[in-house]
Amino acid sequence: MTKPALSLHRLELFLAILDAGGVGRAARARNISQPAVSEHLRGLEAHFGIQLFDRAGRTLRPTPAAREIEPYARQVLDLVREAGRVARGIQGLERGSLTIGASTTPGTYLLPAALGRFHDAYPGVTLNLLIENTREIERRVAAGQVDLGVIGEAPLLQGLVADQWLTDRLVLIVARGHSLARRRSPSPQLLRNERYIAREAGSSTRAVAERYLARLGVSLAPAMELGSTEAVREAVAAGLGVALVSRLAVRDRGAVPVVLAGPQWKRDLLVIRRAGAALSPPAAKFRELLLEERAEGKRRIGAGRSSRLRRDNSTTA
Repeated sequence: MTKPALSLHRLELFLAILDAGGVGRAARARNISQPAVSEHLRGLEAHFGIQLFDRAGRTLRPTPAAREIEPYARQVLDLVREAGRVARGIQGLERGSLTIGASTTPGTYLLPAALGRFHDAYPGVTLNLLIENTREIERRVAAGQVDLGVIGEAPLLQGLVADQWLTDRLVLIVARGHSLARRRSPSPQLLRNERYIAREAGSSTRAVAERYLARLGVSLAPAMELGSTEAVREAVAAGLGVALVSRLAVRDRGAVPVVLAGPQWKRDLLVIRRAGAALSPPAAKFRELLLEERAEGKRRIGAGRSSRLRRDNSTTA
């Protein structure tokens, strides 16, 4: 025989009877009928398989078993109420956690500032940033190990969806004293004579660079593979070769950008998530923040173009 279910409502009525000193008083306090309270009490006793009250006429007296169970019932209800407070805090972004996975370029040069703005708005949310190559971040997002991923444009693993965030551009970097640093729009064919430094396999930057070189009609075998953009940049600055990196990674650290002749290559930075999976409130808000930045960036670009157009028209007039 299936025993009656244990519900929070039954535990609440059990404690109400103890606190009020009787079924009638508990029913009035809870604004429900006395028979309904009695029925729930019988269901609770049937669930535990023990008698909780001694009945003498209209008087109920708690049994020793009821007194043993009482603190546990109160603890259960306290925990449920606390869980509700936690849930409301997470929903209101007063607490919670957010883990973002990012490939090297956005993780190093863009996301720290974005996470800083998020922290200013929601200081109660604990933030974590995990930086690895694109393929590893995709795997972690697909496995649910991080809330969101931010990567360079790449073929996505099955089960992931992406939003475009920002547009990045690849540039050639060379050492400050390199002969190509003094040339304006050098031919891509000159790269055949250079030692090519590349990111490791699985890096979105490397994949995009290889597609760009193929578009330029140049095939280069890496003379050196390094696991981070910073290492690539420092190797270039030390005169160990040339590299293609994100424009975001170009700093005045001995490596200078060179614009090659021919078409330029741009790539999208993507915000990825699991298809069909609901985001936590912090993750949903952070994604919203990033996409708002994309929209704001487009508005700034449009305003800049309009301003230049007005200046051009004024000059022509």
